[in-house]
Amino acid sequence: KTIPSKNHSSHVKYWWDNFLTIAKSDSIKCHNAWVEAGRPKQGELFIAKNKAHKLYKTAIYNTRENSKKIITDKLQSHLLKANNKNF
Repeated sequence: KTIPSKNHSSHVKYWWDNFLTIAKSDSIKCHNAWVEAGRPKQGELFIAKNKAHKLYKTAIYNTRENSKKIITDKLQSHLLKANNKNF
């Protein structure tokens, strides 16, 4: 017998959008350029890599938090509109 594999589509980040995809690819490009240059500890490539990484991580945080807020607001709205006697 074999163990059935999990469906990885359930692990999709529902809050992921095109901006995050672009920010991720930019961060990877800056990182690769930094590695190819010998991983300098200062200079333009170092600054660009850190800036792209920070932008990417900040975008992930903001997008995830905005998604949580939207879901919370929708839930609160539905609960306020619900019939309290049946609840």
